[in-house]
Amino acid sequence: MRSLLDGSHVYRAVMTERRFSFLLRVIHFDDSTSRLEHHKRDKMAPIRKIWNMFVKRCQENYKPGPHITVDEQLIPFRGQCPFKMYGLKVVMACDADTHYMINAIPYMGKGSIELPKGMTLGEMLLWRLLSHTTDEEGQ
Repeated sequence: MRSLLDGSHVYRAVMTERRFSFLLRVIHFDDSTSRLEHHKRDKMAPIRKIWNMFVKRCQENYKPGPHITVDEQLIPFRGQCPFKMYGLKVVMACDADTHYMINAIPYMGKGSIELPKGMTLGEMLLWRLLSHTTDEEGQ
């Protein structure tokens, strides 16, 4: 285990370090038979389903307040990933008071998001992040 600050003490209570390392090596979230086909269309294909489930649960289980902030975050990541530089770049919409994540879009590099004509990348990300937060009256 790397550090007590990263929550590894929890894993020690449940399993040995050897078992934890083994699980990290062998766990996969995608279908190896269709992996190449999916990677051509979506660089995030191996974890797309889990990512979408996570974001959906965040949205279902929290009603944000009136103040929402949008910013990008670089999540440290040591694994292999076709779109990481120094980590995974994620653009997030969070409740300004509680810092709870409401929505998030992983940024996979230039050209990974198709932009409508006349819209900048920032406008598109803002629109996609906040489109689900309006109520029935559009507020």
